[in-house]
Amino acid sequence: MQSLALEVHLQEVVFEEILNFGREVLDKTEPGLTRDQLENKLNDLSERWDVVSGKTTEREEQLDELIPLAQKYEDSIQEILPQMNEIEQIVSDCEKVPCERHVLVREQELIKVLSGMISLFRAFS
Repeated sequence: MQSLALEVHLQEVVFEEILNFGREVLDKTEPGLTRDQLENKLNDLSERWDVVSGKTTEREEQLDELIPLAQKYEDSIQEILPQMNEIEQIVSDCEKVPCERHVLVREQELIKVLSGMISLFRAFS
């Protein structure tokens, strides 16, 4: 965006030359429909340039505010990236949990048996 803003600002010289040339032609044009049309086109061109120039300045200001925040975000990401990689590795090492009903029922029964065994072990400890 910075290069685009620079390019727009550099084009301002070209725009001013075109506008000056257009005004010279306008001054030499006889009153009438052609002159009115040329004047309207020059005014439209000037208004459009003002919009482009204003939006470019506005975007530059927004970028100036956002660039430090983006850098802070990038720094924060770099701080937690090693932990995230470790967590992703742990998750990928985990077995997938089956979603079939009969497998889940069997797993529940196994948990009940193991839970009972733990209770018995605690009772005798």
